[in-house]
Amino acid sequence: MSKRQSAHSDAGFLLNQVEENICGNSLLNVGEKVGIAVSGGVDSMVLLDLIHQLAPKYGWKPVMLHYNHHLRGDESDEDESFTKNIADEGRIHIEIGHGDVEKLSASLGISIEMAARKLRYEYFAKVADQLNFTKILLGHHRDDQVELFFLRIFRGTGAQGICGMSWQSDAPVPSQLKLVRPLLNIDKNDLVTYADQKHIPYRVDSSNSSEKIPRNKIREHLLPLIRNEYQPAINEHVTKLMDLLNSENETHSMICEDWLKSGIEAKKPFERLPVSLKRRVIKDNLLKNRIIPNYGMINQLLSCPDKFLQVNSNKRIRIDGETGHLIFRREEVGPFWDLQQKELNLDSSEKSFLCFNRLMIQWEIRDNNWDCSVNCLKPTEGVEYFDLAKAGSGLLLRHWVEGDRFQPIGASRPIRLKKLFNSLKIPVEKRHKLVVAETEDKDILWVEGVRISEKHKIGSTTEKILIWKWKPTDPMA
Repeated sequence: MSKRQSAHSDAGFLLNQVEENICGNSLLNVGEKVGIAVSGGVDSMVLLDLIHQLAPKYGWKPVMLHYNHHLRGDESDEDESFTKNIADEGRIHIEIGHGDVEKLSASLGISIEMAARKLRYEYFAKVADQLNFTKILLGHHRDDQVELFFLRIFRGTGAQGICGMSWQSDAPVPSQLKLVRPLLNIDKNDLVTYADQKHIPYRVDSSNSSEKIPRNKIREHLLPLIRNEYQPAINEHVTKLMDLLNSENETHSMICEDWLKSGIEAKKPFERLPVSLKRRVIKDNLLKNRIIPNYGMINQLLSCPDKFLQVNSNKRIRIDGETGHLIFRREEVGPFWDLQQKELNLDSSEKSFLCFNRLMIQWEIRDNNWDCSVNCLKPTEGVEYFDLAKAGSGLLLRHWVEGDRFQPIGASRPIRLKKLFNSLKIPVEKRHKLVVAETEDKDILWVEGVRISEKHKIGSTTEKILIWKWKPTDPMA
């Protein structure tokens, strides 16, 4: 629990604040049936209590929703039993879902977090359709916003990412479901104080204390440091910035949409637009054509509008300088810069794996039981070993790009990867397909089929080992 002093310890204030949030932002209609996502934690339990108090006044018909991800063994099942008992005691209708998160993660090649989110919201959307409601209340609060702000900055984001969560947004699944967050301007400390004053029971998720998870490290180390040494009101300052950016982003979005809809004669040519608006037009056009944009892709399209950029083996695109629309060219071509990326978290000691293009990559973390360096680990094709502390808490998978530098094991300094490829006589068409793993410090840790990094090798001080395995998903690749 946060040690900050609660700004508003009065339980009545919190009830009034949430009522004002819902009414002032038109989050719920009178007499509306609504789902409440209840994990059993303090955030969702306080939200449930507040809505339960306000429901008679506004005629709301709450339905409890709980999803068991089966990721924490008995603890997950105990959370389910807890929420079911709360529903029974309060005579509230409850729907409980189950899913195999690890199986979905493996089959789709996505992270455990993303797989859990996908299963959870697909289930919520299914229940909402069956019970005829279109909104689900979530317990996200101001601390969540601040943690997300720093998390996205460290991972890399744009203005839209910094805006954070909104009072209401579309669910991340194909449906009419809306996600509503009535606690978004309330601190976690106030929620805990409210629960203690009203003797509201709640569960504590043990995974929230794991320092292998980047968000937890931000919560437990970075934010207390900022509050104690730099700015006690960091929550207020960050959320104020988010509000300002969100307002500007909405304006930017409207201008972009109006420009795209207006006729050629009525609008300024794309090439004469401000750079920020050009970026937004390109991004929106890419998304409309089901192409996931990133900074490098947008930058290349913007800087070389007359040149085609290859986005896969048979699709090339460029920007029309007059209209800002994408121009496609489909053909089989030679080597190209593949800009696809995928993040992974090194936050679990369990085996994890994902697919990235043509590779199946598996990783596992183990204690260093070898009293020596990497040289005593038996060399095996498709397997490498790294010092976990040097690798960090997350990696970015991507392909080689011009200018990459890498310090192979045994080398005294980094060299250009292109030079290494030339010395190893790797064909040009093959090097464009090679996958590299980059740390959060922008150091290349691993290059597919090439020696490991000198900076990340196992040494005498290594405590935990990252075991890294890979193989082609297509044996002929």
